[in-house]
Amino acid sequence: MEIDLKKMRQLVTVARIGSVSQAAEVLHITQPALSRSISALEAQLGIQVFDRGRNGVTLTKLGKLAVEEAESLLARSKLLQRNLQLYQQGQSGSVAFGMGPLIGSLALPGLSAHLVNTYPQLKARAAVKAVDMLAEELDRGDIEMIFSGQAMLPVTEHLQLELIGRIPMAFLVCADHPLLRQKQVTRMNLLAYTSLCAVEMERFIPSSRGTFICDNYDILRSTAQHSNGIWVSSPLMAREEIAAGTLRELKLTDSSTQTQVIEVYMARLQESRLSPAAELVASYMRDFFRDIGSGS
Repeated sequence: MEIDLKKMRQLVTVARIGSVSQAAEVLHITQPALSRSISALEAQLGIQVFDRGRNGVTLTKLGKLAVEEAESLLARSKLLQRNLQLYQQGQSGSVAFGMGPLIGSLALPGLSAHLVNTYPQLKARAAVKAVDMLAEELDRGDIEMIFSGQAMLPVTEHLQLELIGRIPMAFLVCADHPLLRQKQVTRMNLLAYTSLCAVEMERFIPSSRGTFICDNYDILRSTAQHSNGIWVSSPLMAREEIAAGTLRELKLTDSSTQTQVIEVYMARLQESRLSPAAELVASYMRDFFRDIGSGS
């Protein structure tokens, strides 16, 4: 069966909007022409994709599967076009990638300076946001890869993952935090204080009296220094403050919680090939986390 990408785009557009007439306006074709195209596609696939009603169209069970596959196919087609263009352009091409808040705050300043200084003709776009939002951009082909902790990534067979490093984690508190005066501090003692983090950290603190979640690490760092909150983060994010004594790492007597790390993965679509520009980013990130692992 020959796949018509134009019909696939029409299918996805109708599914997203839920109306053939409104989708026709977006696609700049007439409603009858779009209806005929969708009907022809249904006949070609041998399934009914939509249930038609007075209030628009809704996907059938098989229709949902067809749309998911169509979206994946369109994303791969877009990625193929981008790769071919970038292979032709070489290092003067462009790259778009995403990072979770912790990894972005930790690695992006050095990466951006490296790209700007070493490849001045390169056009790069970095998105730092919640990983579930980045996963949607990856599926659409808007970005080539995501750098994130594995626990944050969606479980799907459409992704291929490469472990590129590990980030040490710790409980960071202000210099005069009450828990620092205790001879023994257990995991249960943490529950009396608000946890400060960029995302949910139930792996480290399953439940607490309160949480303050913010993806701005400057705000989290300042809050930790001026409150009794417990910042669940990497000591790499507070090296200057730890050296100055304004933040301290809280040592627990629970041995199981002393060596927590976050595994960092590079995620991209299955069967996709990184463009030359994306390889530059990937190479830097591999080296960056290798240096962290070696203590550099």
